[in-house]
Amino acid sequence: MTKKLSDHDKALFERAMKKKGIIPKGEEKPQRKRDPVIEGKVTPSPPRYLNVRSEFAGNDCMAFAQAGLQQRLLKQFRLGKLLIDNSLDLHNLTSDEAIEALDQFVDEAHRNHWRCVLIIHGKGYSSKNNTATLKNLTYDYAKEHERILALHSAIQSHGGTGASYLLLKK
Repeated sequence: MTKKLSDHDKALFERAMKKKGIIPKGEEKPQRKRDPVIEGKVTPSPPRYLNVRSEFAGNDCMAFAQAGLQQRLLKQFRLGKLLIDNSLDLHNLTSDEAIEALDQFVDEAHRNHWRCVLIIHGKGYSSKNNTATLKNLTYDYAKEHERILALHSAIQSHGGTGASYLLLKK
């Protein structure tokens, strides 16, 4: 025998379920709010003129992560299992051009809500002193930038130590 619920009891039940995150049939799940996208010119981050301080060699693996990131997310990131939203190739750029390109790219990534991007910097084998200048510059840039949460050298199929993943703030 089924007991009929009063309208008051139904309303109480639905309110309790909504508080728990259970949506009754026929209702749509509320959409997550995103920051509004402002059309037009966006003020870019101020240019950074870095003195390259890191000394990674061409085949060295680079990695850093800000404190507080989930270990599971970092593992997926490190293993190249996160979706790469876009990539930037820094080959044949000077240090100043590379910094400008990185600034513009990170600003674009923020506007488009990209989470993981690939930076192709090379290993430095064809540079004058056989030094990985762009690789080290990418590392130093990422460590200083407030929108970059982590950096790790890419897996071999994405460029190996000649490319790096950047994990960006949402």
